[in-house]
Amino acid sequence: MLKKLTIVVFTLITLSLSTICTAAISPSITTSNELYQKILTAMPGDTLTLAPGTFAIKRLIIYKSIKIKGAGPGKTILIPTSKNNQGCFYIASLAPTPTSPAPPKHKLTVTIQDLTIQGFTGINDEEVNDPPVSASAIFIDKKQTLTLSNCNIKNNTYTSPDWESIFYGGTINNFGTININQCNISNNKNTCGNGGGINNKGTMGIKNSTISYNTARAISTAEEKIDGSAIFNFGTLTLEDTTISYNGTKVNKIHRNATSAVYNNGSITATGCTFNNNYAATTGTVIANAGAMDFINCTITNNNYASNCLGNITQDSPLTLINCTISQNGNSRESNLQYVLSNSGTLNIMNTIVSDNLFSEQEFFNNSTVADFGYNLINGLPNDKTQKGTIKFPIKLLPLSNNGGPTQTMALPPNCPAIGAGATKSTLTVNGKSLTLKAPITDQRGVARNQNAIDIGAYQNSASQKL
Repeated sequence: MLKKLTIVVFTLITLSLSTICTAAISPSITTSNELYQKILTAMPGDTLTLAPGTFAIKRLIIYKSIKIKGAGPGKTILIPTSKNNQGCFYIASLAPTPTSPAPPKHKLTVTIQDLTIQGFTGINDEEVNDPPVSASAIFIDKKQTLTLSNCNIKNNTYTSPDWESIFYGGTINNFGTININQCNISNNKNTCGNGGGINNKGTMGIKNSTISYNTARAISTAEEKIDGSAIFNFGTLTLEDTTISYNGTKVNKIHRNATSAVYNNGSITATGCTFNNNYAATTGTVIANAGAMDFINCTITNNNYASNCLGNITQDSPLTLINCTISQNGNSRESNLQYVLSNSGTLNIMNTIVSDNLFSEQEFFNNSTVADFGYNLINGLPNDKTQKGTIKFPIKLLPLSNNGGPTQTMALPPNCPAIGAGATKSTLTVNGKSLTLKAPITDQRGVARNQNAIDIGAYQNSASQKL
């Protein structure tokens, strides 16, 4: 019996040692020079651990599958050296120096976590940087994968003397694959193009994060329009339990500000998200869709200064809204809001509230195809299944607040007509095909919905019953 036990213990120790040897975890790195050296000598799978402190760094070219881990976003802070105008991280299959032989093209899997990236500048000017810089904080090349978690990305600036760089830049510029979790992307700006916070042309997932106070503008008012002060998407983007707020600026007579806070010409699926207090130029749409966009359990409120709050801006754009709340937008007399929900493409809509929006000419405007799956509370959408000529507007939802869950929501007041008036599913024939929309089993907060009394909108009253 003793011999058998000894063999088992020896085997476990051998397995543990082999596991430790496959991926090294470095002692805490305390200086910038030490970090440069560790990146050069790291093996694929290694973890580079940064000690608490502030590291002044030049651009870090990451060409290996490694993990860079700080002591926490408030403890490990990366700032630029005085001569660094190339951004912070460049993730691509490149040689570390011009004299090193270029490695074969390969796919990288990189992780950056538990740190702050702050105050970097990316200048897209061949006279200053050759090759030109494509982001102020993080650039991810094609075929590369980055996981970014528990990080603050703030106060970074992308700039260029030439407006021809209009489709480049941003704080995070992705051509590969990036997964962002529990991050705060704030107070960043693009002074010469699209995407003040994020510029995505690859595949991106954002979860449990906040994107706020980012701006994008053109160099002058004479240039082409700019889009996406928070997000400019030409790829595939998934948003989950994320807040997008206070992005964009008011009218600027010197520079042309972004005509949208979120611009989509690819694919966006947003679930459990809140879009609040964003601004767009007076002729724009705060959330503009020129691709395909699905919003489920989302709240859109307090957005200002644009012609439209949410809408399809091209004929081929499908927009689907399921159990969303769009309320109290245009709440400033300075707002130029004409239409809260505007459709020039194909709109599929079910269990959604569009009401109580202020200083707008019309809640809903349609110039194309609406697939009304019913069970909506929308002032201006005719013949909806729940209205029956008896719904009185406004319905006076409670203000945006913390009602539990990862994002803020708007609670339903007592005796609200949205209570118990929704449906678990609804089927229509759209463009010759049968399509069924289903209500999510939880509300925006994660509270289970009463399947016998589904509430309209993103919020489910805990005591819901059919009124």
